[in-house]
Amino acid sequence: MDNIAFINYLTKYFGNKVLNVLEETDKGVIINSSKIEAYNTASDKTIDKCTNCIATKHRQDLPFWINNYRDKKIMVIAQDAGKGEEDKKINTVFDMHSFHLNEEKYINKHRTHHKYVDLFRKISGKNNFLEDIYFTDIIKCAFSSDKSIKSNSCLCRNDIFQEINLVNPKTIVLMGIQSKNVFINLMSQNKIEMKLIEATSTQINSAQSIKFSQMKTESYNVFFMPHFAGNLHVSNEFKDSFIHFKNQCCKSINKSMN
Repeated sequence: MDNIAFINYLTKYFGNKVLNVLEETDKGVIINSSKIEAYNTASDKTIDKCTNCIATKHRQDLPFWINNYRDKKIMVIAQDAGKGEEDKKINTVFDMHSFHLNEEKYINKHRTHHKYVDLFRKISGKNNFLEDIYFTDIIKCAFSSDKSIKSNSCLCRNDIFQEINLVNPKTIVLMGIQSKNVFINLMSQNKIEMKLIEATSTQINSAQSIKFSQMKTESYNVFFMPHFAGNLHVSNEFKDSFIHFKNQCCKSINKSMN
């Protein structure tokens, strides 16, 4: 039943095109990276995705995982899809299907990709971090492409807890301040209590610091982590302390899985 519910969840927001790249096996639902590439190079594509808000005009990033989606050790939740208009393609969160197919090409594809690979390896403690991480966005369309669109106008944000229940991760990692703020508001609205375990911060330049915190619910660990792969404007004088801070944050996340 969970497999059907999970597929229905994906088609609700991304449309029936995702059925071209999903496969149901005896282990559960898997996503086929090669089929994503084949779909994206095909000439005949349709759009039947969610149209519940004005953000629908922008691109989406499909969640990504390997093997079965369920019971992953970590669920990484970013803010929204990469900026841009709807392009009819099946994109994935952090372009992870491209990494799955060819790590070297992935790293050479964009200047930030090596940062993502390094970060996720540190978080999981494994070279093949895809075994343990499920990637998703808290809002499914790239609403931040248009500054007039606010996160609270995107109805899909309300279903992130349904996705969490379907995936059933041990640890949740919120990347960036926007995903953190949306998640905290939803926790409050749903009356889900979180206990503070750890809160730390570090200076990254003369005017700015970044924060990291660990919370815990009855069911899972929740980490609010800075978007370390983004443009944080770290000054040279704070570079060493920033790297140490990032490594300590990753160790805390990894430790929560043991």
